[in-house]
Amino acid sequence: MDMGDVILGHIILEFKLLPQNQIWIWGMNFSGQLCSETLESSDIPFQVPITEKIVDFDIAAGMVTAVDCTGNIWFWGSNLNSSMMWPKITSPIHCSYLSDAKAIGKVAGMHNILREDGRVWQISIGPDVESTFYEPELISDLEQIVSISQSMALKNDGSLGELFSTEPVQGGLVPIQDVMAVQNVVVRRTVVLKEDGTVWAWGKNSLGQLGDGSFEDRTVPVQVKDLDHIVQISANYDFNLALREDGTVWFWGFTCIWDEPHDPIGIHTPVRIDNLDHVVSIFAGATSLVMKNDSSYWYFDCESRISHLVPFE
Repeated sequence: MDMGDVILGHIILEFKLLPQNQIWIWGMNFSGQLCSETLESSDIPFQVPITEKIVDFDIAAGMVTAVDCTGNIWFWGSNLNSSMMWPKITSPIHCSYLSDAKAIGKVAGMHNILREDGRVWQISIGPDVESTFYEPELISDLEQIVSISQSMALKNDGSLGELFSTEPVQGGLVPIQDVMAVQNVVVRRTVVLKEDGTVWAWGKNSLGQLGDGSFEDRTVPVQVKDLDHIVQISANYDFNLALREDGTVWFWGFTCIWDEPHDPIGIHTPVRIDNLDHVVSIFAGATSLVMKNDSSYWYFDCESRISHLVPFE
Protein backbone atom coordinates (compact mmCIF):
# COMPACT_ATOMS: atom_id res chain seq x y z
CA MET A 1 0.00 0.00 0.00
CA ASP A 2 2.26 2.70 -1.26
CA MET A 3 1.21 6.26 -0.47
CA GLY A 4 4.47 8.11 -1.01
CA ASP A 5 6.63 9.19 1.91
CA VAL A 6 4.05 8.22 4.50
CA ILE A 7 2.04 5.00 4.49
CA LEU A 8 -0.95 4.40 6.74
CA GLY A 9 -2.94 1.25 7.41
CA HIS A 10 -5.47 -0.51 9.65
CA ILE A 11 -6.78 -3.97 10.75
CA ILE A 12 -8.93 -2.90 13.74
CA LEU A 13 -5.59 -1.55 14.78
CA GLU A 14 -3.45 1.16 13.33
CA PHE A 15 -0.16 1.16 11.48
CA LYS A 16 1.92 3.97 10.15
CA LEU A 17 5.18 4.13 8.28
CA LEU A 18 7.15 7.23 9.15
CA PRO A 19 9.39 9.07 6.67
CA GLN A 20 12.27 7.21 8.38
CA ASN A 21 10.67 4.05 6.94
CA GLN A 22 9.70 2.57 10.29
CA ILE A 23 6.40 0.79 10.94
CA TRP A 24 4.62 1.83 14.12
CA ILE A 25 1.63 -0.15 15.31
CA TRP A 26 -1.06 -0.18 18.00
CA GLY A 27 -4.59 -1.49 18.71
CA MET A 28 -6.15 -4.97 18.93
CA ASN A 29 -3.88 -8.01 18.80
CA PHE A 30 -6.07 -11.10 18.33
CA SER A 31 -3.74 -12.77 15.78
CA GLY A 32 -0.33 -11.48 16.82
CA GLN A 33 -0.46 -8.67 14.30
CA LEU A 34 0.99 -6.15 16.77
CA CYS A 35 4.32 -7.95 16.36
CA SER A 36 4.98 -7.57 20.10
CA GLU A 37 5.83 -11.22 20.93
CA THR A 38 2.53 -11.39 22.86
CA LEU A 39 -1.21 -11.38 22.10
CA GLU A 40 -1.83 -8.34 24.31
CA SER A 41 -3.47 -5.28 22.75
CA SER A 42 -1.96 -1.82 23.09
CA ASP A 43 -3.25 1.76 22.90
CA ILE A 44 0.31 3.09 22.68
CA PRO A 45 2.14 3.01 19.33
CA PHE A 46 5.45 1.18 19.21
CA GLN A 47 7.94 0.33 16.50
CA VAL A 48 7.93 -3.03 14.68
CA PRO A 49 11.36 -4.63 15.28
CA ILE A 50 12.70 -4.80 11.72
CA THR A 51 16.18 -3.31 11.35
CA GLU A 52 16.18 -2.39 7.66
CA LYS A 53 14.09 0.45 6.25
CA ILE A 54 10.60 -0.65 5.15
CA VAL A 55 9.49 0.30 1.64
CA ASP A 56 5.91 -1.06 1.80
CA PHE A 57 3.59 -3.32 3.77
CA ASP A 58 0.12 -4.84 3.48
CA ILE A 59 -2.46 -5.96 6.03
CA ALA A 60 -5.29 -8.42 5.43
CA ALA A 61 -7.36 -10.84 7.54
CA GLY A 62 -5.09 -10.53 10.57
CA MET A 63 -1.80 -11.10 8.74
CA VAL A 64 0.86 -8.56 7.85
CA THR A 65 3.55 -8.65 5.17
CA ALA A 66 6.30 -6.10 4.73
CA VAL A 67 9.19 -5.64 2.31
CA ASP A 68 12.38 -3.84 3.32
CA CYS A 69 14.88 -1.87 1.28
CA THR A 70 17.13 -4.91 0.75
CA GLY A 71 14.32 -7.03 -0.74
CA ASN A 72 13.62 -9.14 2.33
CA ILE A 73 9.93 -10.00 2.80
CA TRP A 74 8.58 -10.37 6.33
CA PHE A 75 5.42 -11.92 7.77
CA TRP A 76 3.63 -11.87 11.11
CA GLY A 77 0.10 -12.39 12.45
CA SER A 78 -2.27 -15.12 11.21
CA ASN A 79 -4.79 -15.72 8.44
CA LEU A 80 -8.10 -15.39 10.26
CA ASN A 81 -10.14 -16.07 7.10
CA SER A 82 -8.62 -19.47 6.38
CA SER A 83 -10.34 -22.78 7.16
CA MET A 84 -6.88 -24.22 7.81
CA MET A 85 -5.05 -24.01 11.12
CA TRP A 86 -2.56 -21.13 11.03
CA PRO A 87 -0.04 -20.29 13.74
CA LYS A 88 -0.26 -16.91 15.49
CA ILE A 89 3.11 -15.36 14.77
CA THR A 90 3.99 -12.53 17.13
CA SER A 91 7.36 -11.45 15.71
CA PRO A 92 8.58 -10.96 12.12
CA ILE A 93 9.51 -14.05 10.08
CA HIS A 94 11.78 -13.65 7.05
CA CYS A 95 9.74 -15.65 4.52
CA SER A 96 10.89 -14.55 1.04
CA TYR A 97 13.21 -12.28 -0.93
CA LEU A 98 12.98 -10.22 -4.13
CA SER A 99 15.61 -7.65 -5.03
CA ASP A 100 14.46 -4.11 -5.88
CA ALA A 101 10.97 -4.75 -4.51
CA LYS A 102 8.96 -1.54 -4.10
CA ALA A 103 5.41 -2.65 -3.17
CA ILE A 104 3.52 -5.65 -1.82
CA GLY A 105 -0.20 -6.48 -1.73
CA LYS A 106 -2.45 -9.47 -1.10
CA VAL A 107 -5.32 -10.65 -3.29
CA ALA A 108 -7.11 -14.01 -3.45
CA GLY A 109 -4.56 -16.01 -1.49
CA MET A 110 -1.54 -14.57 -3.30
CA HIS A 111 0.88 -11.81 -2.37
CA ASN A 112 1.92 -9.69 -5.34
CA ILE A 113 5.28 -7.94 -5.26
CA LEU A 114 6.10 -5.04 -7.58
CA ARG A 115 9.74 -4.51 -8.57
CA GLU A 116 11.39 -1.26 -9.61
CA ASP A 117 11.64 -2.60 -13.18
CA GLY A 118 7.83 -2.61 -13.49
CA ARG A 119 7.40 -6.39 -13.32
CA VAL A 120 5.12 -8.14 -10.81
CA TRP A 121 5.98 -11.33 -8.94
CA GLN A 122 3.88 -13.57 -6.68
CA ILE A 123 4.27 -15.72 -3.59
CA SER A 124 1.64 -17.84 -1.86
CA ILE A 125 2.12 -17.70 1.90
CA GLY A 126 0.56 -20.62 3.77
CA PRO A 127 0.22 -21.98 7.30
CA ASP A 128 3.71 -23.50 6.87
CA VAL A 129 5.22 -19.99 6.89
CA GLU A 130 7.32 -20.70 9.99
CA SER A 131 9.28 -23.42 8.18
CA THR A 132 9.06 -22.40 4.49
CA PHE A 133 11.01 -19.89 2.38
CA TYR A 134 8.85 -18.88 -0.59
CA GLU A 135 10.44 -18.28 -4.00
CA PRO A 136 8.65 -15.53 -5.99
CA GLU A 137 7.28 -16.41 -9.42
CA LEU A 138 7.05 -13.86 -12.23
CA ILE A 139 3.66 -12.85 -13.66
CA SER A 140 4.88 -12.90 -17.25
CA ASP A 141 2.15 -10.89 -18.97
CA LEU A 142 2.46 -7.73 -16.85
CA GLU A 143 5.10 -5.10 -17.61
CA GLN A 144 5.70 -1.39 -17.03
CA ILE A 145 3.66 -1.43 -13.81
CA VAL A 146 4.00 1.56 -11.48
CA SER A 147 1.60 0.59 -8.66
CA ILE A 148 -0.66 -2.26 -7.54
CA SER A 149 -3.95 -2.37 -5.60
CA GLN A 150 -5.51 -5.77 -4.86
CA SER A 151 -6.70 -7.07 -8.26
CA MET A 152 -5.50 -4.08 -10.30
CA ALA A 153 -2.13 -2.90 -11.60
CA LEU A 154 -1.50 0.62 -12.94
CA LYS A 155 0.76 0.85 -15.99
CA ASN A 156 3.07 3.76 -16.79
CA ASP A 157 0.90 4.75 -19.77
CA GLY A 158 -2.12 5.40 -17.51
CA SER A 159 -3.95 2.16 -18.35
CA LEU A 160 -4.80 -0.76 -16.06
CA GLY A 161 -3.87 -4.44 -15.97
CA GLU A 162 -5.30 -7.38 -14.00
CA LEU A 163 -3.67 -9.23 -11.10
CA PHE A 164 -6.85 -11.23 -10.43
CA SER A 165 -9.74 -11.49 -12.90
CA THR A 166 -13.26 -10.39 -11.91
CA GLU A 167 -16.28 -9.12 -13.81
CA PRO A 168 -16.72 -5.36 -14.44
CA VAL A 169 -19.78 -5.36 -12.14
CA GLN A 170 -17.34 -6.42 -9.41
CA GLY A 171 -14.81 -3.76 -10.34
CA GLY A 172 -12.96 -5.94 -12.87
CA LEU A 173 -10.86 -4.66 -15.74
CA VAL A 174 -12.45 -2.18 -18.17
CA PRO A 175 -10.88 0.09 -20.82
CA ILE A 176 -9.83 3.37 -19.20
CA GLN A 177 -6.94 5.76 -19.81
CA ASP A 178 -5.13 8.68 -18.15
CA VAL A 179 -5.22 7.03 -14.72
CA MET A 180 -2.70 8.28 -12.16
CA ALA A 181 -3.87 6.23 -9.13
CA VAL A 182 -6.05 3.16 -8.61
CA GLN A 183 -7.81 1.70 -5.57
CA ASN A 184 -9.41 -1.71 -5.97
CA VAL A 185 -11.56 -3.66 -3.51
CA VAL A 186 -11.54 -7.13 -5.02
CA VAL A 187 -14.96 -8.40 -6.24
CA ARG A 188 -16.48 -5.07 -5.07
CA ARG A 189 -15.36 -2.04 -7.06
CA THR A 190 -12.51 -0.04 -8.56
CA VAL A 191 -11.93 3.67 -7.98
CA VAL A 192 -9.42 5.62 -10.06
CA LEU A 193 -7.96 9.10 -9.99
CA LYS A 194 -7.38 10.55 -13.44
CA GLU A 195 -4.70 13.00 -14.49
CA ASP A 196 -7.22 15.86 -14.66
CA GLY A 197 -8.00 15.52 -10.92
CA THR A 198 -11.38 13.82 -11.38
CA VAL A 199 -12.37 10.50 -9.78
CA TRP A 200 -14.12 7.63 -11.56
CA ALA A 201 -15.50 4.30 -10.29
CA TRP A 202 -17.35 1.13 -11.31
CA GLY A 203 -18.63 -2.06 -9.69
CA LYS A 204 -20.95 -2.64 -6.71
CA ASN A 205 -22.93 0.41 -5.59
CA SER A 206 -25.73 -0.64 -3.21
CA LEU A 207 -24.34 1.73 -0.56
CA GLY A 208 -23.33 4.59 -2.84
CA GLN A 209 -19.73 3.40 -3.04
CA LEU A 210 -19.35 4.74 -6.58
CA GLY A 211 -20.34 8.28 -5.56
CA ASP A 212 -22.29 9.02 -8.74
CA GLY A 213 -25.51 10.06 -6.96
CA SER A 214 -27.15 6.65 -7.40
CA PHE A 215 -27.26 3.21 -5.81
CA GLU A 216 -27.00 1.35 -9.13
CA ASP A 217 -24.15 -1.05 -9.93
CA ARG A 218 -22.02 0.03 -12.89
CA THR A 219 -20.10 -2.01 -15.45
CA VAL A 220 -18.43 1.06 -16.99
CA PRO A 221 -16.64 3.91 -15.20
CA VAL A 222 -18.83 6.75 -13.91
CA GLN A 223 -17.53 10.04 -12.61
CA VAL A 224 -17.75 10.60 -8.86
CA LYS A 225 -19.88 13.70 -8.37
CA ASP A 226 -18.71 17.05 -7.04
CA LEU A 227 -15.02 16.13 -6.88
CA ASP A 228 -12.27 18.04 -8.67
CA HIS A 229 -8.65 18.95 -7.99
CA ILE A 230 -8.21 15.58 -6.24
CA VAL A 231 -4.63 14.48 -5.51
CA GLN A 232 -5.14 11.19 -3.64
CA ILE A 233 -7.79 8.47 -3.18
CA SER A 234 -8.22 5.57 -0.75
CA ALA A 235 -10.87 2.83 -0.69
CA ASN A 236 -11.98 0.64 2.20
CA TYR A 237 -14.40 -2.31 1.86
CA ASP A 238 -17.51 -0.19 1.25
CA PHE A 239 -16.50 3.47 1.53
CA ASN A 240 -13.93 5.82 0.04
CA LEU A 241 -11.87 8.89 0.85
CA ALA A 242 -10.50 11.55 -1.49
CA LEU A 243 -7.94 14.26 -0.72
CA ARG A 244 -8.34 17.58 -2.48
CA GLU A 245 -5.36 19.77 -3.29
CA ASP A 246 -6.60 22.33 -0.74
CA GLY A 247 -6.01 19.79 2.06
CA THR A 248 -9.68 18.85 2.63
CA VAL A 249 -10.90 15.24 2.85
CA TRP A 250 -14.09 13.90 1.24
CA PHE A 251 -16.11 10.77 2.07
CA TRP A 252 -18.75 8.62 0.33
CA GLY A 253 -20.23 5.12 0.65
CA PHE A 254 -21.19 3.08 3.73
CA THR A 255 -21.62 5.16 6.90
CA CYS A 256 -21.38 2.21 9.34
CA ILE A 257 -24.98 3.00 10.36
CA TRP A 258 -28.02 0.71 10.01
CA ASP A 259 -31.68 1.76 9.97
CA GLU A 260 -34.49 0.07 11.95
CA PRO A 261 -34.85 -3.06 9.70
CA HIS A 262 -31.05 -3.32 10.00
CA ASP A 263 -30.41 -2.17 6.46
CA PRO A 264 -27.04 -0.43 5.98
CA ILE A 265 -27.09 3.29 5.15
CA GLY A 266 -24.82 4.81 2.53
CA ILE A 267 -23.99 8.24 1.11
CA HIS A 268 -24.04 8.28 -2.71
CA THR A 269 -22.44 11.71 -3.18
CA PRO A 270 -19.16 12.82 -1.55
CA VAL A 271 -19.36 14.97 1.59
CA ARG A 272 -16.54 16.92 3.17
CA ILE A 273 -15.27 15.74 6.56
CA ASP A 274 -15.71 18.72 8.86
CA ASN A 275 -12.86 20.25 10.84
CA LEU A 276 -10.19 18.32 8.96
CA ASP A 277 -7.82 20.60 7.05
CA HIS A 278 -4.18 20.77 5.94
CA VAL A 279 -4.15 17.02 5.17
CA VAL A 280 -1.37 15.61 2.98
CA SER A 281 -2.00 11.83 3.15
CA ILE A 282 -5.08 9.62 3.65
CA PHE A 283 -5.95 5.99 4.33
CA ALA A 284 -9.49 4.53 4.46
CA GLY A 285 -9.84 1.75 7.02
CA ALA A 286 -12.09 0.44 9.77
CA THR A 287 -10.57 3.41 11.53
CA SER A 288 -9.34 5.86 8.91
CA LEU A 289 -6.05 7.72 9.30
CA VAL A 290 -4.72 10.94 7.82
CA MET A 291 -1.51 12.91 8.15
CA LYS A 292 -1.48 16.72 8.23
CA ASN A 293 1.21 19.03 6.93
CA ASP A 294 2.63 19.39 10.46
CA SER A 295 3.30 15.59 10.49
CA SER A 296 0.54 14.97 13.04
CA TYR A 297 -1.73 11.94 12.58
CA TRP A 298 -5.51 11.97 13.03
CA TYR A 299 -8.06 9.16 13.04
CA PHE A 300 -11.85 8.90 12.63
CA ASP A 301 -14.51 6.25 12.05
CA CYS A 302 -16.92 6.16 9.13
CA GLU A 303 -19.97 6.72 11.38
CA SER A 304 -19.21 9.98 13.20
CA ARG A 305 -16.32 11.14 10.98
CA ILE A 306 -15.02 13.22 13.90
CA SER A 307 -11.22 13.36 13.87
CA HIS A 308 -9.00 12.75 16.90
CA LEU A 309 -5.26 13.21 17.33
CA VAL A 310 -3.24 9.98 17.43
CA PRO A 311 -1.32 9.83 20.75
CA PHE A 312 1.98 9.18 19.05
CA GLU A 313 5.14 10.05 20.97
